[in-house]
Amino acid sequence: MSLYAYLALLPAASVVLCASLGLFTLSRNPRNPANIGLFGGLAALTVVETGAAFMLLHAGDATGLVAGARLAAAGMALLPPLWLVFTLSFARSEPAAVLRRWSPVLAAFTLLSLVFIYIICLHAPSPLRAVQPSLFAPSRHTVTVSTAGRYLAVYVILGLLPSLAHLENTLRSSTGGKRWSVKYIVFGVGAVLVFFVYLASQMMLLGAMELELMATVSAVILISVSLLAVFIIRYRLMDVDIFISRYVVYNSLVLLIVGIYLIAVGLIAHGIKYFDLPFDYFVTTLFVFAALLLLMVLLFNTQLRRRFQLFINRHFYSHKYEFRDKWMETIERLGSCTTVAATADILVEMISETMGTKKVFLWLHEPGMKRYRLIRPPDENSSIGEDHPIVRHLSSRKRPFFLKEAMEREKRDEEAADALERLAEQTGAVLCAPLAAGDELLGFTLQQPDLSGEEYRQDDFDILGAFTAQAAVQIKNAILTDDLMDMKAVEGFHKMSSFIMHDLKNLTNSLSLVSQNARHNMDNPDFQRDAIKTVDGTVRRMKELIGRLSTIRKGLELRREPTDLSAVIEEAVAKTVVPPEKEITLTRELREMGPVMVDPMAMEMVLVNLISNACDAIACRGRVHVSSEASDGFARIEVSDDGEGMSAEFMEHSLFKPFMSTKSGGIGIGLYQCKIIVEAHKGRIEAESEEGRGTTFTIRLPL
Repeated sequence: MSLYAYLALLPAASVVLCASLGLFTLSRNPRNPANIGLFGGLAALTVVETGAAFMLLHAGDATGLVAGARLAAAGMALLPPLWLVFTLSFARSEPAAVLRRWSPVLAAFTLLSLVFIYIICLHAPSPLRAVQPSLFAPSRHTVTVSTAGRYLAVYVILGLLPSLAHLENTLRSSTGGKRWSVKYIVFGVGAVLVFFVYLASQMMLLGAMELELMATVSAVILISVSLLAVFIIRYRLMDVDIFISRYVVYNSLVLLIVGIYLIAVGLIAHGIKYFDLPFDYFVTTLFVFAALLLLMVLLFNTQLRRRFQLFINRHFYSHKYEFRDKWMETIERLGSCTTVAATADILVEMISETMGTKKVFLWLHEPGMKRYRLIRPPDENSSIGEDHPIVRHLSSRKRPFFLKEAMEREKRDEEAADALERLAEQTGAVLCAPLAAGDELLGFTLQQPDLSGEEYRQDDFDILGAFTAQAAVQIKNAILTDDLMDMKAVEGFHKMSSFIMHDLKNLTNSLSLVSQNARHNMDNPDFQRDAIKTVDGTVRRMKELIGRLSTIRKGLELRREPTDLSAVIEEAVAKTVVPPEKEITLTRELREMGPVMVDPMAMEMVLVNLISNACDAIACRGRVHVSSEASDGFARIEVSDDGEGMSAEFMEHSLFKPFMSTKSGGIGIGLYQCKIIVEAHKGRIEAESEEGRGTTFTIRLPL
């Protein structure tokens, strides 16, 4: 058996690995665009590696070599569109929208790929042909690249550049724990794509390629895809003593270490060539690739970088942080936040980046529900009551503390100690810090240990206290601003209502005028037509205004009683008028929830409003679905449609605000009214929407 036959084992192993990982990924979530894209990219690599195995097994057989070359070329032609699907959808919050925006480019790449497959594989000569001894080493085989093969190489280079750019953007845009989650996949996929750009450049510039390079390709794919497999299967997803900034020290030492590392790699590669080892071209190329890939992994290893920073801090500085710089950064970043959500995101990001923790949990107070809810990472079902022992400790201490200290203090109260221990186990947290504005506890943070394994100390407590104190003030300001805006909006509504009532008076006067003229012109056909038209328009306008205004009161009075919500939903559906010009299917899925203490008329009003809005959101034909169930101590009602949806900007800034509407001619008080009524029942109303895909409103009422 020749040496090339042994080298064929590499692409054979690569075929098995790529196919297995692709099928595994697709089976986990076959509807996720990123999973589909990764499956497609790995399928293309499988085709390339199958062709490489044929080429190596038939190194001395022209027919087998040509067949393998055609198959490998077909796989290379598929790389640009399939990997672009993955890089566009990976780690994106709205992958479908991104893919829609890039659909023309994807279509063009797909068409070009099919054209290349048709030309190269069916009509043109093989992209790799004419096996001949190498000029530099007669014992090796060199294959010549045809003209069609060179055009294919140009296409592969240009086609893979957008995918590499998207991978870079994904890595740059990720921070803290998110970067930890995506970096290994970015490195693995990026390494494969970069190597194929290198391979294509060899084909284009040199017009020839040594056959053993196909084994190098297989080895590169094995290393990179193994990195992907490990990640996917395992994670299923200052006052200073010297006047040199610690950041300058970090960067300088990193550059120095990288330089020494690259020099060592170069010396080893030169040694391999100098001693004329067997397959030195294959070994050298593979070694340099593996060394550079290892360097990237080390440079972006969060834990290693954190250990390196702590080493510098301990040996060059008296404090762990540059407090002045961090304080200025805190004011600058948090000071620009105008919403609670933006403040929460920045706070979690700063704690994660500065203190080197893998995960931070942020809980905020909901006074109406008498609980603290986990908002970062978002989890609607994770909440604790105001009587939880962690809240008692936060209220009394008003500064960061270790959870184990709180558990030590609660040793005598077994129930409280168990509650704290469960919280620590669920989150993996060791450190807790309050978000307090004056005497009001707005929320708190929990964070996991330092990635380096080092225990938190006083410097960590000081910097964390500064972060949370500034964030608490910003959150309180955002809440007060929202309340003030709502008060101003309601005040404006009451002012506006007087003008609307004046409009109603004018409409009434027009009806009165028609009535008076009818006594003298009732037999006139022209008058009859005009009168009917006027009456219809006036009545329609009056119903619209009265229907919207009659239910808005300065003070909402509820008459609660044990109520069957399923019956209320059925009544609301029956009262909903579907426009006759639309084809709308209204479906229901109602489950037993037991009696709920609500005002049945008020809740019916809410549901009629939501169902009517869903019908209005559908242009011509569509579906409105209403469902209900009991879940985690709440009665949960959903009203969903497949209509036009709402923009992210409207959802963030205008949803549930008075006088804000997506409907032309809408007054914009319906959803505001729904929110007021649901919150008066100590409940919550939320919305999920995507433009062009529809909207889902969810109501949660305590059982």
